[in-house]
Amino acid sequence: MNLMDHAWIPVLGTDGKSRQASLADIFRDGENIADLAANPCQRIALMRLLICIAQAALDGPKDEADWLQCRSRMVPDALSYLDRWHDRFNLFGDHAFL
Repeated sequence: MNLMDHAWIPVLGTDGKSRQASLADIFRDGENIADLAANPCQRIALMRLLICIAQAALDGPKDEADWLQCRSRMVPDALSYLDRWHDRFNLFGDHAFL
């Protein structure tokens, strides 16, 4: 099960429908996701994972000015990061998870 490709994150779409999304879906289709459909403990864990992926992909941001300008880079950089480390998001792969 690769967390990048496999839909496992419970989300609520902007259309009001619940569904599951993969990590790639979260970044690729974020404009159509209204919220995470998770209890508080799960929400915290998911948000931490998503923030870590975004920060690793952006290599920072380095300072406040970079933070204010990184929005346009976030999706392509996060998807590129996920592609680059695809095998590390496989729970049962040959490499250690993350």
